[in-house]
Amino acid sequence: MVENNPERNEEGAPDQNQNQPGDDAPNVPPQDGNANPGGGVQDQGGLGGAGNGDDDPGEGAAGDRGGMDAGHRTFARTPGQSAPNKIIHFDTRYGQTLYRELSSGFLDEDSKFGGNPGEINLFCSAYRIRAASAGWDSGIDQIPEDITEHGLLAGPFKNMTDSHGELSLEHIAQFEGTYIDKECRSSQDTYMKFNAILNSLTKECKEKVMVWQDQMKANGIYSGNLIFKILMRESSVDSTSTTQLLQKRIQDLYLYMATVSNDVVKFNIYVKKQTEALNARGHLPQNLTLNLFKAYLTCPDTKFNAYIQRKEDAFNEGEDISDNKLMTLAADKYRGLKEKDEWEAPSPEEEKIQALEAALAKLKKHGKGKGKAKGKGKVKGQEKDSKKEHGKRGRDDKWRFENKSGKKTITKDGKKWYWCSKENGGKCQGAWRRHSPSDCKGTAAKVAKKEESTDSKRALKAQAALASTQFESDSDSSE
Repeated sequence: MVENNPERNEEGAPDQNQNQPGDDAPNVPPQDGNANPGGGVQDQGGLGGAGNGDDDPGEGAAGDRGGMDAGHRTFARTPGQSAPNKIIHFDTRYGQTLYRELSSGFLDEDSKFGGNPGEINLFCSAYRIRAASAGWDSGIDQIPEDITEHGLLAGPFKNMTDSHGELSLEHIAQFEGTYIDKECRSSQDTYMKFNAILNSLTKECKEKVMVWQDQMKANGIYSGNLIFKILMRESSVDSTSTTQLLQKRIQDLYLYMATVSNDVVKFNIYVKKQTEALNARGHLPQNLTLNLFKAYLTCPDTKFNAYIQRKEDAFNEGEDISDNKLMTLAADKYRGLKEKDEWEAPSPEEEKIQALEAALAKLKKHGKGKGKAKGKGKVKGQEKDSKKEHGKRGRDDKWRFENKSGKKTITKDGKKWYWCSKENGGKCQGAWRRHSPSDCKGTAAKVAKKEESTDSKRALKAQAALASTQFESDSDSSE
């Protein structure tokens, strides 16, 4: 609470030219007088209730409104909304306290706005809360599209926070000039807004925007609406290329989903930032609903995918699903699956395939080195031929299948080899063997053929199992 009232002039009235309590910024316009002398803009809401010179904060809310008794106080959720059309008397303890409160920053020290594009949404969201509490959102933040040369205003009106990209600095300055030097509540509000914004910036950001302080004044007085416009201008690029970039981001939402690892909540935050940036420039996102469906369906989770597909089918059949509703439904479904630890879990069909693949891998590993069972009735040397035949695959043993000289026997490495083929009474397909053609049982060929047959059977079983799984999946989906 401020204990001392502002200094008074010799007549006992508040000094009209002194700075407001606790502030080094320019002078606030005169506080006394009617709400709108001189034909300026009509007061459109603001902060704080008017006082009558004493310390009663509720006194400013009293008054004859629509037949109400003068002593009746109207309902308001905040002091700033209690008497939006009445001048605040800063020579009262209540007025001074209200001024300090509403001129203070609306962001914590650690989260002050640094002028970066990625921080704009947080800054604007925090400001909207202050504006709603103060009554600025329905007052000075409403900028008319048309202003006549006589200062008359004509609608429709645009909200400064939501449509700053559509409103030029010159147009805002023209609007501020219709009331800022008048003895009215709106003049007080825009000055308090100026200080609230300035106190919500980092030191670096203040330095960046205050080089344009000449553009922040209307009729020589600092304006909250003008500093807001300049701050947005210096923190982002308001141009046709920016709008095109934002629209391109909406079209490519399906590509962005993967960059956040299919986190639907983070994805939705990104979407809201792009749409708000477009809205501030007077544009609507093109085909947002369709692009949202397309992006959500890129998520690999089976249950989430099926849920979104049902919503898209309903939308195509005429059900009214707004963009915000779709984003809310998607986020709720995502959170539900995450809480149950079911997000991106394998489907029953995928589990069957994984189990089958694991079984096949185990079978192949277990089968290595098999097929060496001792065969009865084999001629000595023939079993060794079979092992060597299949144990040296891929080695340099081409000589065993070549007989350019037409010899029937050779000696290699101190061992005797026989050329075994059907032409000389053997059952082999023409190869050097340790057994003679007359003793050939055809075992080597049968072992090779058996192994090939076994591999074929395993492959056929795997294919049959996969086909069965696919069939069951198709049957379930058709039901």
